[in-house]
Amino acid sequence: MPELRVLYTQNNPFTKKIKHFKKVIIHELPKLNYLDDRPVFPEDRRYAEAFHRGGIAEERLERKKVLKEKKD
Repeated sequence: MPELRVLYTQNNPFTKKIKHFKKVIIHELPKLNYLDDRPVFPEDRRYAEAFHRGGIAEERLERKKVLKEKKD
């Protein structure tokens, strides 16, 4: 489903079976624009990609980068 752009999963029990569900879904679906009732922002995608590369530590580094970019 690489072209999927909108996904509604609210109240679906399968979401509890996938660890870090939102990060996994955002990473696996590169064209996803909306997940449930919330848009997928570029920052969300950056965090999910960082998490996929190196776990929570890499995601934290990416969050710091985003904050620095916003300050600059």
